[in-house]
Amino acid sequence: MEVAERFNIIIKMLGLSRNEFAKAIGMRSTQIYSVTNGRNKPSHAMYGRIIKYFPMINIYYLLNGEGEPFRKFYTIQFEDTWQPTQSLSEKS
Repeated sequence: MEVAERFNIIIKMLGLSRNEFAKAIGMRSTQIYSVTNGRNKPSHAMYGRIIKYFPMINIYYLLNGEGEPFRKFYTIQFEDTWQPTQSLSEKS
């Protein structure tokens, strides 16, 4: 399974659009679209932001497809409306 497909699976499992996911990790939606379409590979910075804002995601799954998409010790519960608690732009 290619990295683009793994990213699409994670985003879908989170119940987010690609635009919402990009906003949640403080990146431009075009960067996420490039990865999810297979045009570009994710940067180290992108992986770092994903793990920072979504620590329940299994980094080994994202990197090379090993294991499950989410780490086992997290309980995932989603509500109808999800909002990031704080974006990178709000921290400054």
